[in-house]
Amino acid sequence: MKVHIIDKPHNGIWGSDAVVSIAGSEAVVHIPSGCDPVRQCRKAAVRLSTLGFNEADLTGELWTDELMYAFWQGFFDARRRHKVRLPAHSGELDDLIRVMTWVRETVNLPPSELYPETLIDATEKFLLSLKGTRSVTAGSYFGDELRIHNYVGTHTVGRGSAREPGVLTVDYNPTGSSSVDLCLVAKGITFDSGGYSLKTGDYMQTMKADMAGAAVAAGALGLMILKGMNLHVRLVICAAENLVSGAAYKVDDIVRFPNDVTVEIRNTDAEGRLVLADGLLKAASCSPSLIIDCATLTGAAKVALGREYNAALSFDEKLSFGFREAAGAVHEGAWPLPLTEEHAAEIRSDVADIANSAAGEKYAGASTAAAFLSRFVPRSIPWIHLDLAASYQKSQGAEFLTGAKGVGVRSIVSFVERNMDELRKVRLSH
Repeated sequence: MKVHIIDKPHNGIWGSDAVVSIAGSEAVVHIPSGCDPVRQCRKAAVRLSTLGFNEADLTGELWTDELMYAFWQGFFDARRRHKVRLPAHSGELDDLIRVMTWVRETVNLPPSELYPETLIDATEKFLLSLKGTRSVTAGSYFGDELRIHNYVGTHTVGRGSAREPGVLTVDYNPTGSSSVDLCLVAKGITFDSGGYSLKTGDYMQTMKADMAGAAVAAGALGLMILKGMNLHVRLVICAAENLVSGAAYKVDDIVRFPNDVTVEIRNTDAEGRLVLADGLLKAASCSPSLIIDCATLTGAAKVALGREYNAALSFDEKLSFGFREAAGAVHEGAWPLPLTEEHAAEIRSDVADIANSAAGEKYAGASTAAAFLSRFVPRSIPWIHLDLAASYQKSQGAEFLTGAKGVGVRSIVSFVERNMDELRKVRLSH
């Protein structure tokens, strides 16, 4: 099916508001004045897929790199049946599609194939396969090694599974500096049953995608490597399966972290913040110019924002609102949610320093989760928490088919590009 663009509305049987029309062996994407061209191309791709087309040959002069990518986004399917042939385009588009293909295919893998060891192995191999990887080093720990190296949250969550939990650290350092400009921290829960706070069957569906934060963070680093960005970036992925067994952690347990913060376990389904605490402590230990953590952390973020926007939270609103602008510049959705000292007060515990879920969890769940994480980041370090509500499409939407979307990768890179000078300035002042 040849697909080309026209900058006029359809005037025929498909209706005046048609996103796409078909005549014979050709399809036309209609982008009249006032329409968002990127969204229109994604919608057209989804529409063609629902009509049964598995191949698209983009033709014509109006296809820009951004519109080609938008169509590719909407046409990408979890079963990997669809193919898109692109007209002449830049190497940057090839790099973007390579990264995003890896991100989306990795998130879509079933838990029988993707577990902590295979996630860490696949991520390391992917990042080391990219051009410019002479500046990349990686290391990992598994199982009881995590306790030795003080990754107590990841070990606690993952010990209930027969598959060992693990932590991956990747350094991209073309600068040669010992000072870290950016640290990316990610949740890599490869399957989340909820533990003893067991999810119902419906809520357990799509929990293979609870490691989307790890894929998004790795994808962002991969794109930075391919762009040759002159920053020292460290990636920390904390990976585990949250399952039920005699070894699994339980409600009423108390976990002590290396910074001496004790945590009461009220809900074993609030496990993501425990593994992120490990990553944030590791990140803070190298005093970076900025920390960004990525996680599919709360259902509350999806309730607040749907699946169109990722939530951005920070005590510094300049960061969270700046992230929204950076995401919008690359046609991704991000929206700030509040984070205040009042949210921190809601996770207090009578038997420990804090609890891993608020007593009134129905209130501001995304914000109280971020407040929990804040106990593991010194206020002196700029920090943004991303709750990735838009990373996965549980069922087909207007602009994406079912499965991983990868939304967040370009947002992170866009934000970092906009703040390159500031990040480097902090490093050079150390």
